[in-house]
Amino acid sequence: MERMKKLSQLSQEFSPEEKIKRFIRVESQSAELGAAPPPVTSCTSSEVEHVIEDVGYTYIDFARRDSDGLNIPTFRVQDYSWDDHGYSLMNRLYNDVGNLLDELAFSCAPC
Repeated sequence: MERMKKLSQLSQEFSPEEKIKRFIRVESQSAELGAAPPPVTSCTSSEVEHVIEDVGYTYIDFARRDSDGLNIPTFRVQDYSWDDHGYSLMNRLYNDVGNLLDELAFSCAPC
């Protein structure tokens, strides 16, 4: 903790002009790098055919975005956690099941 305090005290505060110059320099360097190559998928269709019935299946969002002025939020898995959302919901609905799932989740989780 003390080391972090020392480092924060030693860090320089740059003027707005210096920040702009640094930003422009970083932007020009990143422009020189070029586009990243497309990701290579190592999974072939023959490897998953025994698990999936329809290999060509893809997710299509059922909500029409920006049509008729509707803004329907998408629930993303990374926005939720067991501790903050799942456990409290299960405790409200099924108290015993919430405690049981909580014990199971932490007994299976890597340390």
